[in-house]
Amino acid sequence: MKNHKLLTLFGLILCAAVSVAAQQTETVAEIEAKHAAYFSCINKMEKEPRQAVRNCAEYLKKYPNDDRRLTEFAANFVKNFTIADEKINAYLKSVPADAFAENNGEWAIYRPDLERVIPIVTEKNDQYKVEI
Repeated sequence: MKNHKLLTLFGLILCAAVSVAAQQTETVAEIEAKHAAYFSCINKMEKEPRQAVRNCAEYLKKYPNDDRRLTEFAANFVKNFTIADEKINAYLKSVPADAFAENNGEWAIYRPDLERVIPIVTEKNDQYKVEI
C-alpha cells in the first residue's frame, strides 16, 4: 500500500513536470523567428540605425519575454538612439538653414567649420613622425 501511494505521488509529479515543460517548449520555427527578429535589429545598428530602431521596436513588441540580456540591449539601443536623435533634431531646428553648406538629412556640413584653417604641424618623437 505504501509503495502504491509513493508510485501515485511520483506519477503526479512526473505528469506536472511534463505538462509545465510542454507549455514552455518553443518550436524550432518559433525560435528561428525570434532569432531572425533579433538579428535584423542588431545587424542594422551600425550602417542603418533608423531601420535598426524600427526592427528593434518590432522585436521588442513581438518577443518581450525573450532572453533579458537581448531585450535590454535592444531596448537600450532604441532609447539611446531616440534621445540622441531628438537632441540632434532640436539642434538642427535651432540653427538657421543657411549655416550649413550641405544638408541632405543624413549628414550636414556646418559652414563655419569650412572656414577654419588647420595649421600644418610636423612633430618627430623618437621613432614616429606626426604630420597634420
